[in-house]
Amino acid sequence: MISNLQKKLAAISKEMQSSAENAPHADELDFSCSVYENSYDTDYSVGNIKINSLLTQDANILADICFAEHDEKINISDILFFDTETTGLGTGASILAFLIGVGYFESDKFILKQFLMNDYHQESSILKNFNDLLARHRAIVSYNGKSYDTHIVNSRSIINSLPRMMEGKTQLDLLHSARRLYKRRLESCSLSSLEKEILGIHRIDDIPGSEIPEIFFNYIKYKDKSMLEKVIEHNRQDILSMVGVASKLIDAFDNGEALGHREDIFSQGMIFEKLNFPQKAILCYNVLGNYPPALHRLGHIAKADMKYAEAIEHFSTLSKLQKFDFSADIELAKIYEHKMNDCLKAIEHTNRALEKADSFLSSASKDAMDEIKKRKHRLSEKLKKQ
Repeated sequence: MISNLQKKLAAISKEMQSSAENAPHADELDFSCSVYENSYDTDYSVGNIKINSLLTQDANILADICFAEHDEKINISDILFFDTETTGLGTGASILAFLIGVGYFESDKFILKQFLMNDYHQESSILKNFNDLLARHRAIVSYNGKSYDTHIVNSRSIINSLPRMMEGKTQLDLLHSARRLYKRRLESCSLSSLEKEILGIHRIDDIPGSEIPEIFFNYIKYKDKSMLEKVIEHNRQDILSMVGVASKLIDAFDNGEALGHREDIFSQGMIFEKLNFPQKAILCYNVLGNYPPALHRLGHIAKADMKYAEAIEHFSTLSKLQKFDFSADIELAKIYEHKMNDCLKAIEHTNRALEKADSFLSSASKDAMDEIKKRKHRLSEKLKKQ
């Protein structure tokens, strides 16, 4: 038995020695990552839009709707579209970006480059290639990149003793802007959802993002590049779709009142309010007629502008439309009491609010009911003194 064990140990030792002898030395390793490049004419279609539509649009609008701080004007040529494929779904220091895809406009072309890490020793190469392109651009467009991709690239740059080139760049993360515009209509605002619902793109045989890390690990193990073909295509499509989404968001800013869905028009109005463009918001809300959320916002805008008669008109229409929601009646009571000095009208609308709350108790919490009753009592006492 001892003899058999010695033979097995000798065989293992011989195999390990052979592997060590055949392993490539450091000076034999290829430290350069693979680079894939595609160029697209500007009349290339991304779903239902053409890439060149972005060339005629104002990149500063995109920066505004992304709520990104920028001191100088941004041109479309200043923008680098950016997406990564990683070895995990977290953002810890152990997560690598093994594929970095970028896209940018150059002359009359849209250039899309992808840097692939074929093995771990090439990580520095893909980061350097990315940094070289990043140095030529002032703004980065991503989809959830501000919360995810950027952190991974920065942390891996530190580990590889490379500068964090993304710091100081204007970050234009489309995810949050897309949510603000489409969340009232779409169940999901993922990039794949926007492709289908907004751009009219239906990917065929696409690979789920959750499977990508395992595919990369298998590639490292077997070195079969065909394994990564779908991953590279997935990343390429992500970059192109971001161009389409960016164009749609700018178009919504330019023509908010002409959007095809009521929920989107209202959302764009809310975006205009957040950006302090009340007149643009009013244009959107007016298109919606007696849509209760729009009437609510019109009433508040008029009230803020001290146009109380106009505010009363909007809130009165809203009050008639809403059988159970008493918020418009409370607003009317406030305006009549504090701005019009009409306690009788204020009590009238306070009573309506109580009736609505009583007829549909689930619409009012106990605290809300108590507040309405306190308002009625205070108004009654105030009226007695007049």
